[in-house]
Amino acid sequence: MQLEIYHDRKLVCLWLRGSESCSALPEAVGLEVGLWREMGYTVVIFHSGAQELLPGACALLRHNRHLQAQGAGHGQAALGGG
Repeated sequence: MQLEIYHDRKLVCLWLRGSESCSALPEAVGLEVGLWREMGYTVVIFHSGAQELLPGACALLRHNRHLQAQGAGHGQAALGGG
């Protein structure tokens, strides 16, 4: 497990190896994550694994693009366009 803290962005990254899982994290780590969140930090937990990254990354980008297109359409409708 590795913890990276970026104070300038109020971001905490917790990196877990493939053999580690969220359910197996020590209680102290969970409490620390809660404290960071209380201080207004975004806490992100990354899991390593054995799966290919490209298919999941492509699916995520397609999903985000779809959401962005939906949001843009709603904004145009509210302004009388689209």
